[in-house]
Amino acid sequence: MGRAKRLLSSLTNETKRWQERQASFQTQRTNLLGHSLLSAAFVAYNGFLEQQRRMDAIIQWEATLSECNIKFDDEFQFGDFMVDPEQLMNWTSKELPNDDLCIQNAIILSTEDKRTPFIIDPAGQATNYLVNSNKNIVRTSFLDKKFSKNLESCLRFGSPLLIEDGEQIDPLVLPVLTRDFRKAGGRTLLELKHNEIDVSPSFQLFIVTRDTDFAPNPSISSMTVLVNFSVTSLSLRAQCLTRLLKFKLPDVEKRQRELHESLANMQVELREHEEKMLTVFSTTKGEILENDTLLHLLEDIKTESIDIEKKATETRQTLQEITQTSEQFSPVADIATSLYFALRHMSVVHYLYQFSLQFFWSIFDKIVAVEATPEELVSLITKGTFQA
Repeated sequence: MGRAKRLLSSLTNETKRWQERQASFQTQRTNLLGHSLLSAAFVAYNGFLEQQRRMDAIIQWEATLSECNIKFDDEFQFGDFMVDPEQLMNWTSKELPNDDLCIQNAIILSTEDKRTPFIIDPAGQATNYLVNSNKNIVRTSFLDKKFSKNLESCLRFGSPLLIEDGEQIDPLVLPVLTRDFRKAGGRTLLELKHNEIDVSPSFQLFIVTRDTDFAPNPSISSMTVLVNFSVTSLSLRAQCLTRLLKFKLPDVEKRQRELHESLANMQVELREHEEKMLTVFSTTKGEILENDTLLHLLEDIKTESIDIEKKATETRQTLQEITQTSEQFSPVADIATSLYFALRHMSVVHYLYQFSLQFFWSIFDKIVAVEATPEELVSLITKGTFQA
């Protein structure tokens, strides 16, 4: 009787939680077709678009789904549907900015599309992320004297190849873009400069341009996956707020970062506990009540699950409070964003007026490091930007 009570006690809490999850699963199942169609369309068509046009496209597709009576969540978020917390934490640890645009682009890059990614990256954010994500990556350009040698070496030995300043495609790389490979006895061969070379299955190619006005011709578009990392007002504003917190409220910024990581870890742990419980029940033989190991394990899972859910709830509340605290710097982030795009459009006045995001960050960081109120920072940033 005592064993039965312990078992029921351990399972009661799990039953309540699984009933709640079941209702959530049912909703997800109902919306699965609609969300899958939206995500597939996003990956296929939105990579080249800037952030606002991506949002407009989603709205149009949702209207089409409604006309076809296909269910979806009005609050659908591409990033939440396509990536789990563990993967997101891994990406941000490799210097991927934690804003919607960059996360969306990372998802597109991670899909199993065999075409070569062609990345528009004026600020260098994608380049940093790719370098940190791929070991032994080789960086080159079409103007590099060693380009052909680098290409052949990477094809043979499977090292990732990053081609920078790739606006003018070298014909040498076209067979790779068109995947003009030939199978022979388990080998993958490619004709390069009239020589057949073995192609490693681990070979990856990335082409990057810093030109925000780059407009690929239809041929290049059909051979590559276009991914636009151009900074938008929404993504830049989010990055400005993060930097402001880092300078003005470093403890809060550190706490926010730690809480995001902690929340992701807790969600992973909770999923692992659920999988462990299902595995235990499916593999246990004989009478459950006679299995002391099983009873102790269930009690441990129950205690840990309750603790994790409690901590997760507290963490979400704390993150909301931190977000409200950071909003005091919203006027500074707004003016900084406007100033950056004003600088970018100075090239219309004269082509020599070219300003990089790194240049802007150097000014921004120098000014926000000064002791000043948010109102004073708005004035300082405005003056400092045009005096630099």
